Amino acid sequence: SPPPLNLWWADAEITGHKPTDPADDGYGINGVGFLPTPAIANARAERRKRQVAEWKSREAREARQRRSEARRRRDYEMDNEGRHTSTGGLGGGQQRRVRFLEV
Repeated sequence: SPPPLNLWWADAEITGHKPTDPADDGYGINGVGFLPTPAIANARAERRKRQVAEWKSREAREARQRRSEARRRRDYEMDNEGRHTSTGGLGGGQQRRVRFLEV
């Protein structure tokens, strides 16, 4: 017997499915779309919000870690060059002085 030409269901063959329905959200069971209940839609939205918040938190944490490692590397390299590194963030071994003027 010859192989079937069409391996997918035609829209007319799927019962209860309207391909032109504007309320169809695209999620479905085995390709048959359905509108989720408000509880399901809310759960999806909350899960998405939580995932985005976790992603932002992870990105911020990793950025802080990279900055910290860069500072440690810079300070270590300065120590190896024989410079004094107690400047607290000023580069080049300069010391910061504050002068108070009497008015």
